[in-house]
Amino acid sequence: MKLAAITALLAASFSVVTAGAEAKEPPAGFQLCGSNGCATIGMSDGEPLAISLFFGGGSVEVWTPTATPAPFYSLRWSYQQGQLHIAYFVPDLNMVRFVGESGSATVDPRGAIHWLRLDAQARAILDRIATPIQPTPTPSPSTVMVGGKAVQDPASYLRLWSVGKPTYRWPRGGFLKIKVTCDVASPWTDESAHLSIARRGAFLLRDSTILRIPAKLAQQVRARVSLR
Repeated sequence: MKLAAITALLAASFSVVTAGAEAKEPPAGFQLCGSNGCATIGMSDGEPLAISLFFGGGSVEVWTPTATPAPFYSLRWSYQQGQLHIAYFVPDLNMVRFVGESGSATVDPRGAIHWLRLDAQARAILDRIATPIQPTPTPSPSTVMVGGKAVQDPASYLRLWSVGKPTYRWPRGGFLKIKVTCDVASPWTDESAHLSIARRGAFLLRDSTILRIPAKLAQQVRARVSLR
């Protein structure tokens, strides 16, 4: 793939779409959920939170982080009596991750993936609401398939979220899809999260970012062995 095409692919993940939505909280408000229940975020907190996250506030969109998966909360909302949106608040990363258009009445799991680094106001709201709620523990995949074949030690493949350096090179031969199955949806295991390993060479495709990884690690992934 030519450099221009790769640049366009990477840039697409940086566009948070807010067309057709006003700068206000979702009509039904937000819910923040963890392993022991949910808490409703009222209007006094919901409106500044929505502005911070989705409507030009202080939270900033960044690339998919190169970081070890961690405990998280689910942030839920809907617009216009539409489908339920589910984002993820990861305190250890100070980030929220969501998919597609935040103000849409429908949810497309194939939409662009957005990671937001939280500003102080959004972080303070979420921390306060989360006080009585336990975060959902780091997920543990039950199966992982590389190119349609099962790997050994599926949980070790979460390591692929914490390695690599971005590159504009596109490997020859394309990629093998890494399919993760887990009982718990998370930023690293839901149907929107994407991992693929290059058929040749030391390249990993993570969400929409191509990364260089250690050659030995790439060989281990293609061999479907444990990554510990």
